[in-house]
Amino acid sequence: MNRFGEKHAAPVDSGYRFRHRLRRQVASLEDDKAALEGRVRELESEASQSLPAPAEQGATPYVGLKSLMMAQEEANGTGTFEGHPRNSK
Repeated sequence: MNRFGEKHAAPVDSGYRFRHRLRRQVASLEDDKAALEGRVRELESEASQSLPAPAEQGATPYVGLKSLMMAQEEANGTGTFEGHPRNSK
C-alpha cells in the first residue's frame, strides 16, 4: 500500500507474462501448421502413387428419347412400345 492507502500500481512490464504466453502459443501453432503441411504432402504423395491414372474419356453419345424407351422396353421384355399408333394393329 502506498501512503494514501491505495494498492501499488502494477509493475511497468506487467505485460511480459502475457506477451511471453502469446509467443509460446504462436510458436506452438506454427509448429502444428508445419507438421500438418508435411502430413498433407505425405498423404498427397501416397494418394498419387496408389490411384491409377484417370482414363481418357471420349465424348459420350447422345441418348435420345427413343433410345431410352427402347431400353425400357427391352428391360420389360415387351420389345415394342405398345402405346405407339404403329404398334397397335
